[in-house]
Amino acid sequence: MRNQKATLDSLSEDRDGKAAQSVKDSKLAATGLSARLLGLTIVFIMLVEVLVFIPSVANHWRGFAERQVDVGRLIAAIVENCSAQEECERNATMVLAASNLDAVVVKEQAMRMLVAGETKLAPTTNEFDFTEPVEFKSLMAAFQTWNRHGKGNVKVVALFDPNKEGKTIEVMFAESIVFRSMIVFGKNVLFLSLIISIATASLIYLSLHILIVRPMRRITESLTAFRQDPENASLTLPPTQRSDEIGVAQHAMRLMQQEVRGAFRQQKRLADLGGAVSRINHDLRNILATLQLTSDSIAQVEDPRIKRFAPRMLAAVDRGIRLCEETLEYGKSAEPEPVLRPTKMRELFNDVAQTLNLGTPGLTEWHNDIPEDLVCPVDPDQVFRIVLNLFRNAMQSMKNTGAIRVEVDEFEDHVHFRLSDTGPGIPMDVREQLFKPFVATGRRGSTGLGLAIAFELVNAHGGDLFLASSDSSGTTFVIDLPRLPRNAGNEGKANHDTVTSTSTNDD
Repeated sequence: MRNQKATLDSLSEDRDGKAAQSVKDSKLAATGLSARLLGLTIVFIMLVEVLVFIPSVANHWRGFAERQVDVGRLIAAIVENCSAQEECERNATMVLAASNLDAVVVKEQAMRMLVAGETKLAPTTNEFDFTEPVEFKSLMAAFQTWNRHGKGNVKVVALFDPNKEGKTIEVMFAESIVFRSMIVFGKNVLFLSLIISIATASLIYLSLHILIVRPMRRITESLTAFRQDPENASLTLPPTQRSDEIGVAQHAMRLMQQEVRGAFRQQKRLADLGGAVSRINHDLRNILATLQLTSDSIAQVEDPRIKRFAPRMLAAVDRGIRLCEETLEYGKSAEPEPVLRPTKMRELFNDVAQTLNLGTPGLTEWHNDIPEDLVCPVDPDQVFRIVLNLFRNAMQSMKNTGAIRVEVDEFEDHVHFRLSDTGPGIPMDVREQLFKPFVATGRRGSTGLGLAIAFELVNAHGGDLFLASSDSSGTTFVIDLPRLPRNAGNEGKANHDTVTSTSTNDD
């Protein structure tokens, strides 16, 4: 019973999931790219048809007027060429009634002669003259007829013989006739436009759906599935032979999926390796600490041989402890965010120099050219670590001799601290990867982590750390940090008159 209930629950969940997916797909079909593309195609084609419809109606009005003029010419010819007066009038009246004309008038010079029709007509509301340019007039005449709904009278003037001037013909008819013709013409055009719009939109839609929408949908589905399970290799986009923009995007996404999947695998391996290294470093550090205590005791022995080898052993133990500490420190996920406060930079650099015994007679010389009133918004502890790493590297390269100097280039919103030493310089093959972790600067016992950590801390302050110069006469690093205006330094002095430096052993 319990298994049957679990099976029913599973089937119910699958059914609900399929129903939810069906609803989601229907919503996507109604509001997705395909539906929008189809709707926009129909709207744009109908808009073009409307723009074409207006001059088409004007041409239809002019064509109707031309046909009425031709009928008037026919009636005039019947009257002129007929010998029997009664028969002529009867034929003219029949043609006049069949063509829905009210009157036909022939005008030559100053004489106007009524050929057929009524002698008394209603006033003309719309007059059209073919003896003048008619392109714009036909548009206005059609608009007037449409605006009055055919409630008026039209008089059309044209040459009696198109090849001869001087003699004209005038035909009069009710405007309702041409209005009804325009209505029929408009319905036909509208029906034809709908058919053309739907057919064209369908063809465009199918073409764009095959060429654009369907490939983009595959990319979207693959991206969504990849986001949910990035380690599943079966979700990688298949290769494509397309060379257009979509093909380039599909190829780039395929490469991105492969690279991200490889990065995930590498990250997992590095995480496992990092955990193992952390445990090893922890145990090794304890061992080295014990060895350091023992070495200190051995160094007190007066035996000359021990006196000669003890400093080397102590230096080796110190390097081992420092390697463990640097590796563990760099292995942290991220440095804490800097807590910025106005800090007097000259005192901060002096604290670092005092910690490293710079300026002690017989050791490395120390020159501090930072102005007394220079204040920067920094985290004193983190900047202390940055300067400590750089000074320690300089002292090691000079073997605790030579000189270290700090100079300042002040700008409007930032300041450059130029840290120079008189060491032998950094090898050329190391400079391109100087701030990458585990890239040694060529010194024996260096781990290559000090500059990487210093670079990360400077970036956290919104600044920059770069190598300005390095040759056989010395090396200069530049720390670019934001600064406060001179008057802001006095405000910060009340709260932080003294800079507290934290001596640390990690680089």
